[in-house]
Amino acid sequence: MLETYKGDAFRGELQAYDMETLAPTSDAAVGATAAKLAVSGKQPAVKIIAVAETQAIRYRLDGGAPSTTVGHLVAAGESFEVEGETNIKNLKIIAVTGTAGVTITFFRYQD
Repeated sequence: MLETYKGDAFRGELQAYDMETLAPTSDAAVGATAAKLAVSGKQPAVKIIAVAETQAIRYRLDGGAPSTTVGHLVAAGESFEVEGETNIKNLKIIAVTGTAGVTITFFRYQD
């Protein structure tokens, strides 16, 4: 069970609600699809788990664009987590070489 706490207050259980596969290249950074982040009438995404499926990738959360040599490095087969609406919206991913497959699972608080 995935649970998140905010200060001393329990915010409830996180629920996986969607996923997508991105195909960043070494020429262009990509982010999560905006429609996946906030579904009308539902809580927004507050956490993601991303897996670099096929190639090494780099990512940034500060709104800047990663490059093949700048950003957090994630090896093929490894995963990383991002928490917070702003960080998720700012996420940009680039492949270190060629084209990578990145699978993202989105989480929000249960309604």
